[in-house]
Amino acid sequence: MKKAIAFIVAGILISSTIVAQADTAKPATAKVYFIRETGFVGSLINFRAKINDSVVCKMSNKRYSIHDIAPGNYTFYLTTWDMPKNKKNGLELEVEAGKTYYLRMVIKQKFFENIIYYQEITENSAAPLLAKCKLEENCGAD
Repeated sequence: MKKAIAFIVAGILISSTIVAQADTAKPATAKVYFIRETGFVGSLINFRAKINDSVVCKMSNKRYSIHDIAPGNYTFYLTTWDMPKNKKNGLELEVEAGKTYYLRMVIKQKFFENIIYYQEITENSAAPLLAKCKLEENCGAD
C-alpha cells in the first residue's frame, strides 16, 4: 500500500514539474508582420522586403506577410525594381523573442521621387489594416 501511494505522489510531482516547465518555456523567435495597404500611388509596383541584406518577401498591394525571426538587431528596409539599393530609409529594431512587431510599408510621394520605408505600428493600429489585406503566404523571393 505504501508503494502505491509513493508511486502516485511521485507521478503527481513529475507531471506538475513537466507542466510548469512547459508553461514557462518562451518562444525562440519573434513574429514580424509586414503590412502593405498602400492606395493608388505605387500600387502597381511590388515591394521587396529586406532584412539586413536579404530579400525575404516580394509584396503587392493590399497584402501582409508573417515572418518568424530569431532575436537580434536587424535593419528592415524596402526596395523596388527602380530603387534596388534603398538603404537610407532603413528601420533598425532590436527584435526580442516572444514579441510581435507590426511594420507598415509606407510610400510618400515627393516632387520627382517616391520614398518608401517601414513604420512600426501598434497592434491596435495594425488590426484594421490586416482586416483589409490578404495574407501572402508564399511571398519569398524567387
